[in-house]
Amino acid sequence: MLAMDDSEHIVADALRMRNVLDPLVIEDALMYSSAADVLAMREEVKAMKQAMAEGDIAAFLHGNWRFQALVAGISPNSMLRTVFLGLLEILERHAVTLRAPDDDPVPGLLEERFALYERMADAMENRDHEAAMEIMNIHNNTGIQPAASPKSEAAIAE
Repeated sequence: MLAMDDSEHIVADALRMRNVLDPLVIEDALMYSSAADVLAMREEVKAMKQAMAEGDIAAFLHGNWRFQALVAGISPNSMLRTVFLGLLEILERHAVTLRAPDDDPVPGLLEERFALYERMADAMENRDHEAAMEIMNIHNNTGIQPAASPKSEAAIAE
């Protein structure tokens, strides 16, 4: 299991900005992705599935960020790409590994998250704007959340 360390609001700020920029990133990917881009997404999904099968939560989560970076890298908007990738770097840098309790529901949560990435690759391939936006909203509202209080940034990671 991963969590975000408490780093002077940077995590909450990065999450908030990532969530706001996500629709632009997704729209650009829908418009500009190639078959090679979709194949790269599917390869990352395959790696995430392998990590999940091995119980390697950290590898799964790093795959999650690589998938998001692949999608962001498609955008022809260099400013959007740069800012979004910088936000992902902040989130990944502030991730810390926690030991999951024995009765932890992490496997089920990973399967749910995995299904979102698998569905997103499908939506990209099919240029399905409605599905992509729905998946993005589920992703952004069920994973790491910006802290409700400026004094409390620690949140369970995706």
